[in-house]
Amino acid sequence: SGGDATGNGNVPGTLGTDYIYPNDAQLAYYQSKGIKLIRLPVKWKRLQDNLGDPLNETRMQQIDAVINLARPRGIKIILDLHDYNEYSINGTKYLVGSPEVPKSYLTDLWGKIADRYKNETAIYGYDIMNEPKGSATVWADTAQLTINAIRAAGDTQHWILVEGIYYSRAWGWIKDGNAAALVGTTDPADKLIFSAHSYWDEGGSGQYVDDYAEDNRYPEVGVNHVKPFVEWCNANGFNGLIGEYGIPWNDGYTTEWNTVLTNFLNYLRANNISGTYWAGGRWTGGYNITCEPSSNYTVDRPVMAILQDFANNPSSEIIVDNSDTAKVTITGSWLTSSATTGYQGTNYLHDNNSGQGTKSVTFAPNVPITGNYDVLLRWTSAPNRAPIVPVQINHANGSASTTVNQQSGGGVWQPIGTHAFTAGTSGNIVISNTGATGHVIADAVKLVPAAPLPAGWDSEDVGTVAFGRSAIPSGARTDLSILRDL
Repeated sequence: SGGDATGNGNVPGTLGTDYIYPNDAQLAYYQSKGIKLIRLPVKWKRLQDNLGDPLNETRMQQIDAVINLARPRGIKIILDLHDYNEYSINGTKYLVGSPEVPKSYLTDLWGKIADRYKNETAIYGYDIMNEPKGSATVWADTAQLTINAIRAAGDTQHWILVEGIYYSRAWGWIKDGNAAALVGTTDPADKLIFSAHSYWDEGGSGQYVDDYAEDNRYPEVGVNHVKPFVEWCNANGFNGLIGEYGIPWNDGYTTEWNTVLTNFLNYLRANNISGTYWAGGRWTGGYNITCEPSSNYTVDRPVMAILQDFANNPSSEIIVDNSDTAKVTITGSWLTSSATTGYQGTNYLHDNNSGQGTKSVTFAPNVPITGNYDVLLRWTSAPNRAPIVPVQINHANGSASTTVNQQSGGGVWQPIGTHAFTAGTSGNIVISNTGATGHVIADAVKLVPAAPLPAGWDSEDVGTVAFGRSAIPSGARTDLSILRDL
């Protein structure tokens, strides 16, 4: 979990002294936030005592224990080999592909891991190497051989994640040579995800030594940082993940960084690419970008509200329910009810057929990216409902008015038009009872991008978060519910 699993540098070390793995209380906390995917870093020398050895059964059972805790909670795990494409022999680190550590040893390791877990439903996938060092072309060949070894072991069910050299940085994906070297990578099981990292301090190291103002940061810095990688994925029809990103909680600029993060996650969601937040873990309490709670899981970090919102709203559809107090403004006296079925969420609002012309409910969705959106309403229908309910749509080009008949058509999403919306919360949909004769219902509003999603994706292929830090494609659930342990 975050730095927990990588530990204090003593490898293989002793569990509980040099490294730890997530416990059930941690998993329960993140599950409660809607986070259902954990990126769990592991170290090579904990899995194999020596190159080519059988897997170390004692230490593999430590990983099995995490899997056994995760499975009943519906949490899935990405095993992340956190070794930077190196292996230490007698205290000296050698690159994979060197004479001392031939590529065949990495393929041997992953073949054995895949054979062990090929039928494990709680495993989501394999991040075959965190931030690999070396040349892009040598790494690309190593990655392809590793993919082949995993599939040859009989594992065709789990996703394979491939990172790039130079810290797998998203902004440098093209200039660092990753785009050219990895574009030809293939997977016979067609379950391949490319993974980049994105930090927004000056230099992109993720250390955040200077604060927001000193580094001259700005609201769209995260979006601009990740664009080269996202655009490359889109242009080539690849699945993408931002395997690490994070913001500081202790530099005095929480509000500004939260805006950067929200813009970044909106951009990912709009492009059907997910991410895992770095970092969580019981040993990361003093880490300036941790998302791990304090006070025995009772006090959230400031970032968690944003991660939770995106984890629970993964798709490119934007739904605002009447219970979302941050995005709904109620004018006049409205009552809540669940008497008639077919509502979104836990209840709906009604005007009690009174105060006509004095009551309204304004839904203000947070639009991730400027564009055209289909607007849909949901209500519960009954004979006592108003047959003519006025609705005003305030969009980027002005406003539009329409009416809906709430005596019928309840319990499903009803389209009321397609309009342009600017990114953010400047647009809104207003339901009022002006001139209504009967009960007016205000339940929920949904926006759906009018343009089609990229080939191979559906509306649920959008997001994730990481323990330490989305989303991945269909079955990979890019819905910001990836959690990653450092």
